[in-house]
Amino acid sequence: MLYLYKNTRLLTSILLTASILACDRIGQEVSPGDEPNTGVEFYTMPTQQVAIDLKSYVDLTSATTFKISKAPQQGEASFSKEGVLIYTPNVDFVDGSDQFLISSDKAGAPVRPFTINVTTDTSRIPCYAGTIADVVRTAANTAVTIEVLKNDRFCTATVNTSSLGVLRAPKNGTVAIEGDKVVYKPNENFNGYDDFFYKITVTLKDGQVRTLLAPVKVVVGDPFKDCQLKLNDDQISFRQRLLSDSLIMFPLLNDQLCKASRQVPLTITQKPANGTAYLLTPTRWSEFGQLIVYKPNPGYNGDDELTYQRCENGECLQAVVRIKVKSADPNCKLTAVNDERTISLSRPALDVKRGVVLLSVLLNDRICAGIKDVRINNNPGSVKLDVLRDGSILYTLDQNPKPGETKFSYEVTDVLNNKSSAEVKVVIKE
Repeated sequence: MLYLYKNTRLLTSILLTASILACDRIGQEVSPGDEPNTGVEFYTMPTQQVAIDLKSYVDLTSATTFKISKAPQQGEASFSKEGVLIYTPNVDFVDGSDQFLISSDKAGAPVRPFTINVTTDTSRIPCYAGTIADVVRTAANTAVTIEVLKNDRFCTATVNTSSLGVLRAPKNGTVAIEGDKVVYKPNENFNGYDDFFYKITVTLKDGQVRTLLAPVKVVVGDPFKDCQLKLNDDQISFRQRLLSDSLIMFPLLNDQLCKASRQVPLTITQKPANGTAYLLTPTRWSEFGQLIVYKPNPGYNGDDELTYQRCENGECLQAVVRIKVKSADPNCKLTAVNDERTISLSRPALDVKRGVVLLSVLLNDRICAGIKDVRINNNPGSVKLDVLRDGSILYTLDQNPKPGETKFSYEVTDVLNNKSSAEVKVVIKE
């Protein structure tokens, strides 16, 4: 299931915003001090594993034994024969966060919490996420070159591309390193799914050297020869960032449809008890099938669910979407974080070509409860600024923009009337 965390005023603007952010996100240019995984937070996609080299952490380098002190709730954590920690999300865990605890035999070493964030919306992945899982396709008996580092996010860390290597080899093919790429060659006449893990070394701003790992899934030839149609249940954690936010789902994305069409209309056979839901056919991304748009009732926190159905040639299949609408975290403090974006007039991004700069300022803010208001509270340069309904800020450039620097600040207020402000800097270069 693909999940988009956006305001639903216009689906087309949502998808445009998501595509802009994926290419030129302010979150990737926000904080020069950010480093990949300096904490213990990781990002992955549904059904994709996470591999963690525990000895990359300074306080664990001399440890010889590790233990899972508290197991995750939405997946499985285990140690591989290579000596790394592997987290595998449950099939129905398609969006949200999971956590587990790791302890070691090193005296004085703390019990470390590890957080796994599962998402398919790339605009929600911060620049410190590090390595990100890859999925590629190739024909049977055909090698494929994979740019495994292309979608990874390292912020200001220095990446040692010569350290690129394979942690776990594929079972149904071979891999070879060529520069900063990996060449996968499937075994003769193999059709199906194969996977391997790669590793890369990065140097953080403070001088720490860390080895990051990520899985690569390879779809070879026709993996659906003996496939049977199946709809999988979905499980989602959702917290509204803005009171107008809705949950947007592509429910068929994690279903096993084999070669069947995703364009067959769906129906909602059981409506949610604590919110509203409806189906929508997108004009873009239609290859994913219909959307389900869910919005909780005002002020509701707790569990909700709905059932959708797909019928073709008289045969119907159903699946349940379970949604946990999360309340404000009592231990969380609303914190707006300064933002910075550099734009190039000679090589403009999509929004800059249109004479505007899209600033998704909430993306790196710590938001604990629903946001009810975002406003500009200081604009010394009197530049044209508009706060969009999704909390983003649209900066309209002068007709003939020139190199320079613009600063302004915004204030965000949540439903608990907590307030926080931050500064935004836009640097314009030739």
